[in-house]
Amino acid sequence: MGDKEPKFLKPRDASPELSENKEANQLLADQFRDMILDLPFDRELFHGQVRVMRKPDSKAKWVEKNDFWKGYVLDYLLSTKETPQPIPCELYLGSIGDRGNKPSAFSDGISRFIVIDIGKGNHKASTQYGFYKYLRTEKQALYPFVELKFNARTIPKQYWENIYQSLESFGYQVDDSDSNKSKCLWIGDIVLGKEDTKEKIGNLIEALFAIAIVKAHYKKDKGITFDFLKGLEG
Repeated sequence: MGDKEPKFLKPRDASPELSENKEANQLLADQFRDMILDLPFDRELFHGQVRVMRKPDSKAKWVEKNDFWKGYVLDYLLSTKETPQPIPCELYLGSIGDRGNKPSAFSDGISRFIVIDIGKGNHKASTQYGFYKYLRTEKQALYPFVELKFNARTIPKQYWENIYQSLESFGYQVDDSDSNKSKCLWIGDIVLGKEDTKEKIGNLIEALFAIAIVKAHYKKDKGITFDFLKGLEG
């Protein structure tokens, strides 16, 4: 008897529309990655209280932090009315290990993430986006939302509702997930090859920065305080 093809096992909490064709998953994720690498970005967030932009004249850098963190780093700047100097930020596009998801979604076995870092050192705040969770391979698209999940050790649960309300008060749409076990920030459909694909990719990057900003604020003494969010604290 010949050897059977190994059964495709999706990573834990993978997208329901992730294909069993790992090559197709990889091709789609990398096309979105390449669009982000080439995307000029300069937007005002939180009703003009924050401006986030790709650092002028900066180029993506290939960085190998260790055996598991290998990818591109893009430099961004975050400005507010209360900060005399812009806050340095990074957008990382690459692998961060299997994150407990040993079965790979991609043919080369390498994970594919977006990581947004705001600030440096002990006061840095981050948010992550794993492509395996949002790919809709057959539709050549990403899911139209970003899940809002927090580590209670970093951000106590007592502040989670404040985060949802802060985002909603500035026009971001926060909904219950299908399982009602978490919340999602709605960003709209992102479909490859459409006239508005670049704009929608920009919406995704904006959403990730918005999440990172509120996370930074509610980390309290270990984060970055934003005055425009103080009045919304419970």
